[in-house]
Amino acid sequence: MTTVTITQKQTDSLPADWQLVEEYDNNFIFENYDKSFCVTIEFTPQFDSRYFIGFSQLKGTFTMLGIESGAYGTHAENLEDAWQKAVTMMLFIKGKIESCN
Repeated sequence: MTTVTITQKQTDSLPADWQLVEEYDNNFIFENYDKSFCVTIEFTPQFDSRYFIGFSQLKGTFTMLGIESGAYGTHAENLEDAWQKAVTMMLFIKGKIESCN
């Protein structure tokens, strides 16, 4: 398996309140500032769409986004697209949290 390398441009594209907390075997886990949500990029080489992007709520009132945790997931064929979809998901979560406050 080929290991991918994350570029500075990719890490710079993360929303300010999110960070990459773990990277292993072409899989990535991101958490927001208070660790209430995580977004994951999961690599599965046997599928045509090799990357799955999803989120989990880690603490707080569940369904605080108005949807079940994991109800939104998407796929991508390459890491660049997966990374962009993960950033879009982070911005979606951030917007939902801000609208609840």
